[in-house]
Amino acid sequence: MPDETTAALQALIKQVETLTTRMDGLHGHNARLLDQIKDEKREAAITSQNSKGTAALANSRPPGVYLTREEARDPRKYAEAKAQAEAQDIPVFVLRDDDEPSDLHTSNRASPIQSKIITFDDDHERVRWLRADHNTGSGLVPRRMQAERDGYRVKTFSTLDDLPDHARTKFEMMERAANAES
Repeated sequence: MPDETTAALQALIKQVETLTTRMDGLHGHNARLLDQIKDEKREAAITSQNSKGTAALANSRPPGVYLTREEARDPRKYAEAKAQAEAQDIPVFVLRDDDEPSDLHTSNRASPIQSKIITFDDDHERVRWLRADHNTGSGLVPRRMQAERDGYRVKTFSTLDDLPDHARTKFEMMERAANAES
């Protein structure tokens, strides 16, 4: 009888471990989905503001309290940030994991790199990279909408330092190929 009980307990422990692992994976998956939904809502709000002409924020990042996603998930930190924002009558912004406050506006950046490559896709991160000097004008909204339809979000770059290593490598290969054709 003790052997059967021990075997049953070990099987139960194994099942609990499996369920715990699945729950951890589910929690991570749900966090990613929630982040994606919030990103889409944030981008839609920005696009809406830009189309109305009310977001002329080219010279500096907008006033607000900025939190990383990790900080925003901490109820205490979020409550402190919200209280500070309400006291100053400014909004709270939650940055995506790959955003930096300097990514919000590129006014203090160096002149964009001169190249034949204006845009390219990072299939791994689902980002459509666009040279900063082409992120203006009447084509801005259609470019972003097309990127969304294709499953990408648009990020700009001015120099190679703005690109992650794998994207920099792809850009350099595309630039060499474009120059070889000339």
